[in-house]
Amino acid sequence: MSSFFKVWAAYCGILVKLSPQTLQGDLATGLSIYTMNVYDLLEKYAWEGVKAYHFQFHRKRVASGKGIYLGSEWRQLDSELISSKCFAHPTPRAIWNQAQRVGSGPIQRTSKLAIREIVPSQGGYNPMASAQHFRANTGTPPLTPQTCRNWNYRECRSTQCRYLHACITCGSSHRAPRCLSGNAALPSQLDNRPTRR
Repeated sequence: MSSFFKVWAAYCGILVKLSPQTLQGDLATGLSIYTMNVYDLLEKYAWEGVKAYHFQFHRKRVASGKGIYLGSEWRQLDSELISSKCFAHPTPRAIWNQAQRVGSGPIQRTSKLAIREIVPSQGGYNPMASAQHFRANTGTPPLTPQTCRNWNYRECRSTQCRYLHACITCGSSHRAPRCLSGNAALPSQLDNRPTRR
């Protein structure tokens, strides 16, 4: 887009220079207004639609012959071209503003993690099933049956940990040091695999 506007500024200068001297001032003003109109369209529509509008608008001016040098031909927006070229390419900001006007509330720009739900199973609380249900609803990677040692004994820094955040000993939602079953394994008693970071 920035490349286009650099080339467009050079093109406007050439067009004004080639125009009859009596029309140069009016044409320069008309081209400046046209450029501002293009910027205004970019507030509502994506660059693909605005670019298509510009090239079609320019073709019309070229087809008009010497009318290309008339500032009045550049000042006015072409509503038919806007509807045919731009309407199919609204910007996210325009969609958000339209949702605000309609009253449906703002569009969520960030995804919020759902609250971890407990999914009952036939044998009572099943932390694996609960975590899999939670991850299926949030689009995170599926869990492996292993529990997360970092979460149990230190701190899990992964935003999408693939290991189960449950007690290593009993499978409940607390950490191993808080387990009341009395046989919680110490980190030194676990296998000697390197700690994940």
